[in-house]
Amino acid sequence: MKKIRIPAEYIREMLGRAHVARYGKNTEDEAAWRRIDLHAQFSPRLREAFGAVNGRADSFTISATEAINRVVEAEKKMDEYDIPQIHRVGSELLMMSAGPSANAYKYVAIGTKAQFTRLRNGDWELTHVVRIDVHPKQRGVNDLYMTEAAHQKIAETAMKGFRLKMREAA
Repeated sequence: MKKIRIPAEYIREMLGRAHVARYGKNTEDEAAWRRIDLHAQFSPRLREAFGAVNGRADSFTISATEAINRVVEAEKKMDEYDIPQIHRVGSELLMMSAGPSANAYKYVAIGTKAQFTRLRNGDWELTHVVRIDVHPKQRGVNDLYMTEAAHQKIAETAMKGFRLKMREAA
């Protein structure tokens, strides 16, 4: 499989929509064109890779667009927890599609499993995408695996402002 990357610049543009209030409408128009240009660079190859795996199936599969959105969400999560860029390197996003939710559906369906890895420059690279069987009521997966340093930073951020109260033994 060819290396397909979602550029860091595209992800920053997707996350940076809030800058409209700061800079005004014209800047948002320019940013939208930048997103479109960047999207055109990698999206066709990503759609081709997911299309080759999914074939004509589309009910219980992950599309290229959905995969891109999940990568952007993963980066947003890391931003929310103030994880330094250096600790984001090597993070992996594993996604698997969910199975049919109806009780009446008794057969195995075609699903998708994909994995992206975050690189040093901020790009996310598709490391593999495969077809899987999904069973009725099977849950989807969207797991973000991070380094130990990133995990520690999340714990620090979550506990910011809290202190441990030690009780004296009676």
